Amino acid sequence: MPDLKSVPEKTDAKRAYLRTGRLIFLIGAPVVLLGGLMYVFFVDPSENPRDFVPCLTHALTGLYCPGCGNTRALHALLHLHFVEMLHDNLLFPLTAVAVLWLLASGYLRVLFGRRILWLPDRVPMPIWILLCVVLILFTVLRNIPFYPFTLLAPI
Repeated sequence: MPDLKSVPEKTDAKRAYLRTGRLIFLIGAPVVLLGGLMYVFFVDPSENPRDFVPCLTHALTGLYCPGCGNTRALHALLHLHFVEMLHDNLLFPLTAVAVLWLLASGYLRVLFGRRILWLPDRVPMPIWILLCVVLILFTVLRNIPFYPFTLLAPI
């Protein structure tokens, strides 16, 4: 027979552990995000490419993936250079909005213990297909070495 007195102690310990982890996440996530944004703000990836993680696809193949130029686009956005941001990666604004929405949704869910921002329970298959077609088309077009396709390649 299990000792009934030990059961509440384990659940209390588990609750304290979960509260501590939640608190670390609620404080740590914004600190890490802000630190990363400050790093990208102050260190220009165009001038200091060795200070950032290189794109593995571009390093191995010489081709631009759909994400090539995102760090430079973020740097341009943080400096309010919108045309340069679009030149670095035309899909960056859409990607940034989607990622920010997902991060904010997850953070607010942990903070308040319930869903605050709307997220679909399920994304319909036609949306996934459209997303894949757009990414493949964007990748192919930005790697064609002729004008006007060269405008899609990052600076």
